[in-house]
Amino acid sequence: MAFLFDADESLSQREATFATQYAALLQGTAAPMHDKWVNGSHRVGLYVFHHKNDKKGTLEELIAPLIENEWQARWKGADEYLNTYADVMDPVKRKRSEWLKAQINVTGQFLFPGDPMSIVISKPKGNKPGLSNTHFVGKESQSLVAFLQRVFW
Repeated sequence: MAFLFDADESLSQREATFATQYAALLQGTAAPMHDKWVNGSHRVGLYVFHHKNDKKGTLEELIAPLIENEWQARWKGADEYLNTYADVMDPVKRKRSEWLKAQINVTGQFLFPGDPMSIVISKPKGNKPGLSNTHFVGKESQSLVAFLQRVFW
């Protein structure tokens, strides 16, 4: 079982929170740390999205530059749209990761009307658009792939 989380304010805090909240599942086995697997009564892995330098952040913060690079004009238009129509009390105005989720979704709606962010950030398939394959060989993508490939079955 792989658990994927955002670090938000702190990688170490996310690891500690995971260990506490999932103690029953772990049944006495030490909780995994970021990018690690443990083999107890269940195989459990933990992957936490964060910036390498400051050890905090979210998946959206890692993805946003990829979307901006791929669809620059649409990214800027989505930002303008949100700045124009989002109310001060909307969640997107209060939390950066919520803003980025919304901006990613609005950017993608031109190509993927009604589809979620996971479709917007997917690879192209057949005649369906998506992020160009070059984005899937970056450090963040490869780090997640390596983590998932290290699961021991």
